[in-house]
Amino acid sequence: MKIVKGFGKFILAGLLACVISSLILCFYSLTPVHIENPERNTDYVWEPNSYWRIMTEGIGGGKYDANGFNNTKVIENPDIIIVGSSHVEGKNVTQKENMSFILNDMFEGKHEIYNMGISGHHFYKTCQYIPASLDRFEVTPKLVLVESAIVELSKDQVEAAINGTVEFSPSHSEGLVALLQKIPILRVLYYQMEDGLLDLFMPELQQEPIVNPIPEGNVEKQVNIDMEAYELMFDYLASIEEEYNTQIVIFYHPEEVLEQDGTISFKKNECSSVFASEASKKGIDFIDMQSYFETMYYEEHKVPHGFITGKAAYGHMNADGHSAIADVLYDVIVKMEEQ
Repeated sequence: MKIVKGFGKFILAGLLACVISSLILCFYSLTPVHIENPERNTDYVWEPNSYWRIMTEGIGGGKYDANGFNNTKVIENPDIIIVGSSHVEGKNVTQKENMSFILNDMFEGKHEIYNMGISGHHFYKTCQYIPASLDRFEVTPKLVLVESAIVELSKDQVEAAINGTVEFSPSHSEGLVALLQKIPILRVLYYQMEDGLLDLFMPELQQEPIVNPIPEGNVEKQVNIDMEAYELMFDYLASIEEEYNTQIVIFYHPEEVLEQDGTISFKKNECSSVFASEASKKGIDFIDMQSYFETMYYEEHKVPHGFITGKAAYGHMNADGHSAIADVLYDVIVKMEEQ
């Protein structure tokens, strides 16, 4: 009998600890369950009108709109849409610090910008869904702002985007898995284990690290540029512009590195000029944010990525990065209208 009572106390203590820790986490890391997108212009959306909170990387929080995207409200027929990954979704900053909110504020009603950025939707997946994103509105948006963290294109990935076969991210929004996801402490533990928490307790599961020989001297890695991949991608995007009578603008935000001497540098990337050249040939507007980020750093001493809760110049885009991109996009859109 004592064993049964002891076991019962153990279970109750565990449940109480789970409840208390989950309540605390609601203010630190709260993520709703995502569901399969009924409109099919992204793999998934977040539960409509659900709340989110994040302080693990940056400080952000808010309420998703009725479509499950990160906007303060649904815009039924926007003339500008912005699509991309978690950088555009912008959960790591407040909703008012998100580039889409800033742009709406800057245009003061002249243009309405709708944010459909979703975590995990890299450049290829985003491009795959552009036609579906345009189809969901009664009036086709005049402008599509596309975020990219890459300029190196792979023919296989480009073909997957064109053919609609980019790897799909499923939603587990029903049954026991969905229920467990709604318990904050379990969700946080799951992501912590994915990020290496399990290795601390079970180091024997870690694989032996692969040690690459360090090359002698300042040897740069040879970049193989597949021109066919760029031609295919921009032919595809140009065909979308023609079919929907819209205009596509791609903005690229490279990762920065803070050097020990106090300067800032960016990875040398031969693909950037190729990307820009091939985009221009097909009438696709391309913005490389590198020079703007450099100016921001040397004049304002700010970096576009990283947070006070983590590491500077590392991770997702911070409020300064969102603001810098919004400023550049605003100027580009105004100039496009003047032409």
